[in-house]
Amino acid sequence: MKESVAALLLSALMLAGLCGCSSRSKDNAEAVSVQSVGLITGTGSAGLMNRYPGKIISGDTAKVNKDANKTIKDILVEEGDNVKEGDVLFTYDTEEMELDLEKLKLDLEGYENTISTDKSDIEDLKGQMNGASSSDKLSYTLQIEGKEADIQEAEYNKTLKQRDIDKMEATMADTDVKAPIAGRIMSVSDTGTGDESQTQPGTTNGSGTDDSFITIMDLGSYRVEGTINEMNKGTLTEGMKVIIRSRLDETKTWAGTIDSIDWENPVSSSSNDKSSGMVMVNDGSPSDDMTTSSKYPFYVKLDSKDGLIFGQHVYIEPDYGQDGAQTALKLPAYYICDTDSSPYVWAASEKKKLEKRSITLGTYDANLDAYEILSGLTPEDYIAAPADTLKEGMAVTYYDANSFSSGETSVENGSAENVSGQGKAQVSQPFYSEPAAEGSSAENGSAQTSATKSEPQGTQPSNEGTKSAEVGYAS
Repeated sequence: MKESVAALLLSALMLAGLCGCSSRSKDNAEAVSVQSVGLITGTGSAGLMNRYPGKIISGDTAKVNKDANKTIKDILVEEGDNVKEGDVLFTYDTEEMELDLEKLKLDLEGYENTISTDKSDIEDLKGQMNGASSSDKLSYTLQIEGKEADIQEAEYNKTLKQRDIDKMEATMADTDVKAPIAGRIMSVSDTGTGDESQTQPGTTNGSGTDDSFITIMDLGSYRVEGTINEMNKGTLTEGMKVIIRSRLDETKTWAGTIDSIDWENPVSSSSNDKSSGMVMVNDGSPSDDMTTSSKYPFYVKLDSKDGLIFGQHVYIEPDYGQDGAQTALKLPAYYICDTDSSPYVWAASEKKKLEKRSITLGTYDANLDAYEILSGLTPEDYIAAPADTLKEGMAVTYYDANSFSSGETSVENGSAENVSGQGKAQVSQPFYSEPAAEGSSAENGSAQTSATKSEPQGTQPSNEGTKSAEVGYAS
């Protein structure tokens, strides 16, 4: 969390171009950049938020495979059919298994006959040995011991054969393969061998294809599938609360939790695909294999699916409380001078001039490295980053909610898009920046930030224009 605050404060420094916490200064004719307190604290109308592309998928996906040692007799379903749990999907042909079973039973019967015959022979040998001479008794004894060994071997083989028979009879009794869940048949293929059924959250084999024999999707429950680029690893974690936001109407949101991130199966894409996870080097040209990044799927468990439809495309945002109202005004400690005795901030006055403004501090939040502001400052005020060059009476240039463009860039394939929206500016991890290709958009794991300088009504805009920077996570 402190790293997030530090990164945010670094952005403030870049805007202000200043450092320090003293009122001593030299004359400076340039205007001082001041930021909206509401923007800084998340109590205003806008902020910056990483968001990821997502899609509504089935809550559960059952992958049913066939036994490679069996022959399928009938397939009773087709793609698009709706099935209930327990419905028969296909049946195995038992004719070949019946022949194998008969052979096993004949083998078992042979062992039983061997045991019976050897036992009878032993009784005969014992009778003959009673009337034999002492020299012949040894020969009878050896013959009896040989028969007893044959019986033990036959008993062992009989046990194994009976086990095979029991297994074969159980297999023949289970010739109907049934649906493990209710849902829709999404595919029926000629492949798919292994475990006969498994239920999982709609994943694939890592190559982007489904290798099961029959795939069933439970359309009664939904999950959200998103992709994250390896360059953004660390910005999302399993168990993290997220907000699902409609792409058509950003006021419509749903709550969820990241259920899993599949780091074992990267999402494949065509080499001709512009969204294949390729990052850009300094000259703006596609990079080689050494700088190619991979994308990985992650899944969000929804608290409610009301209003969502299967296949709908959405945005996924870490939930930092940006959709809720903050009751306390918490200002990062970086902006506050002289916190131990007479705390104050550099604020813009009603006359659009810089002034030292005394404030009253409340509790300190160590996680946020921020103080609660009890008096002296409101979300509507504007403050500057502390600097040795600041002095009262200097002109100010305003940065507020309107300073960030409201348009959205494209977000594809695991990229994190920094967009202006409701809530607190968040930077989850330290970032490094590289020059972006002209006309580039947020793609493939990069975080796109767009900001346009503007002024409150009645002020003169400074350095109008749009600045974009493509950045990636520095691991």
